[in-house]
Amino acid sequence: MMRPAASAARLGDHVTTAPSYVTRAFGDLENIRSLPLPFDVPLLHVAQYWHERMHGDPGHRWRRGVIAGMFARRAVRAPA
Repeated sequence: MMRPAASAARLGDHVTTAPSYVTRAFGDLENIRSLPLPFDVPLLHVAQYWHERMHGDPGHRWRRGVIAGMFARRAVRAPA
């Protein structure tokens, strides 16, 4: 997902913001510098909504679980 942004930043005078886990993944690319933001970033609230008829659907339940797991592992609070 962030590969195009990293490529654009590497090939020119561009700036992008990305979570630190993403910038660490591209740390071996030339001409990429990772700098901390000069301000705190508030925690982003992520919610999922679905129609009630999909609540028990096995495929939909699986997908909701995958998405919830992705965001649960990334939950990090900014220092107060």
